Amino acid sequence: MDRPTKEQIRELWEWCGLKYNATKLGYLSYWADASGEQIEEELILDLNNLFKYAVPKLQDKGCCVTIQSYECSGYLAFISESVFSQRGSDGYNPFYKRISECENESPVLALFWAIYEVIKDAKSS
Repeated sequence: MDRPTKEQIRELWEWCGLKYNATKLGYLSYWADASGEQIEEELILDLNNLFKYAVPKLQDKGCCVTIQSYECSGYLAFISESVFSQRGSDGYNPFYKRISECENESPVLALFWAIYEVIKDAKSS
C-alpha cells in the first residue's frame, strides 16, 4: 500500500486520544495528550510512536499486535482479538481471531495500515 495521507495520519493520532492544537497563526501548532500536555510539535509516523500511542489503545480493546518479517519480501503486521473457548471442566482455552492484517516492504507502513483498517471498521460499526 502507498504512504498514508496527512489526513489519515492525523486520524490515527486522534483515534489514539491525542489532540492537535493549532493557533490561528499556525506556527505554534503541537500535539497534546488527553490531559492537554504538549507531546510533540510534529508526531512522526514511526514504530516508536505507533507502539507508544496506538498499540496500547489496541491492547486496551483486547487486541494483540504482531509484526513478522520475511526474508526478501517485507513485513506482515496483523491485529488479533483475544477470544476464549471452553475446553471442558478445566477452564478456557485462549485463541486469537485475526481482525486486520497488512503486508508492506516497510514495517511502519504494514503496522499503520493494519491499525487503520481497525479504525475504519470501528467507524462503520
